[in-house]
Amino acid sequence: MVDYALTHYLARVEETLPPLFLLKLAWWSANRRAKHPLPDSIPTWKTARRRLVFEEFVLLQTLLALRRRATATSQGHQFKVDPTLAKT
Repeated sequence: MVDYALTHYLARVEETLPPLFLLKLAWWSANRRAKHPLPDSIPTWKTARRRLVFEEFVLLQTLLALRRRATATSQGHQFKVDPTLAKT
């Protein structure tokens, strides 16, 4: 089943990090990672874990920045107030 998924869907796996990060930090691409899901040594495992943590952090920070931008540009909802109900 895993072999079937890799053969048919591996081309759809998209890289989420810029190529510069992958080159500078010597991290595997998303396709290579999917082909070899289990690292063969402790250093490789630590590198894979570091990349996963970094990738999740970048995703979380991006989502928070988008939420902040949406909140900052939002005008909110203006309620109509009945002047007869307002205290003077």
